[in-house]
Amino acid sequence: MTEAVLYDAETGLPGRPLLTDRLRMALRGSERTGHEVGLVLVDLESVEDPEGPVTATALVGVLKEVGERLSACVRGVDSVGRLGPTTFALVLQGEVGEEGLGVLARRVLFELSPPVIVGRRQHFVLARLGGTIARPRVDDPGTMLQRARQALAAAQEPDGELFVLQLP
Repeated sequence: MTEAVLYDAETGLPGRPLLTDRLRMALRGSERTGHEVGLVLVDLESVEDPEGPVTATALVGVLKEVGERLSACVRGVDSVGRLGPTTFALVLQGEVGEEGLGVLARRVLFELSPPVIVGRRQHFVLARLGGTIARPRVDDPGTMLQRARQALAAAQEPDGELFVLQLP
């Protein structure tokens, strides 16, 4: 595959094919090490500019900054990528656990809380998160993505929490 297919053009982050491959590799590695693999989806529920509508150029700037902030939340062995127009994914390897995903979710929400400055204008981001942990030697990337999407859908409910964890 070409680099244009593997990486998101707007953020420079791994796109869906590369991120799915990294998730697959993390799952294979967990079979050898016995460590967990976590997956957290981050959806930007809203991007607001109090001074007026968000332009397409400003939105690209916001997406880049969000990608950088998410990358700062994870370790070097973990991966951050963009799955869709407003959806990012974090693939976490090693000692993850429920508590670790909760800590990460709080850090992500904290890092996304300051406004994003694009072109001298402030843009406020509201994100919802859904996550899951792999079952060793059982889950594949598709199953994990499906569970994480279900968790994200629960978080996006009108009275939903900002982070929902769906366990296997």
